[in-house]
Amino acid sequence: PHRIRAVADGAHTFAVRALDGDLIDPSPATHTFTVDTVAPSTTITAGPARISAVKSPWIGLATDDPTAAFQCKLNDAAWAACDARFQLQNLPDGTYAFAARAVDPAGNVDPTPAALAFRVDSRAPQTVWTDPTLPQSTTAPTSSSASIFDWP
Repeated sequence: PHRIRAVADGAHTFAVRALDGDLIDPSPATHTFTVDTVAPSTTITAGPARISAVKSPWIGLATDDPTAAFQCKLNDAAWAACDARFQLQNLPDGTYAFAARAVDPAGNVDPTPAALAFRVDSRAPQTVWTDPTLPQSTTAPTSSSASIFDWP
């Protein structure tokens, strides 16, 4: 057996040949291998707005390693394989925490998954206007159009 220590990341070839007195094997046996200790990084390139009425938003992912695959999870679900572009389906109104991580063929996992927090709110806004000079029972009709004001 032969132990190799402190091999740098990258492709390597190990060769060994037999010696028998003055005879040397003219064709050594070789083994090619790759050392990969660097984890890929993950980026979310597309996703829903922080507050959105879209119940089936698209998610886009990218990584710095073209050989890596993605794993995703929504809220407290387990990590599961996902594509670089996919659509979440029929989310009910509520708050969501989405995370994605890249995993390379050597098994290195992004230690800092990309994260996106958003809320689905598909209810139409209700606008009520009250004129203080009129009796309290008089209000303007409700409208489903968005307000021009940016309320926190």
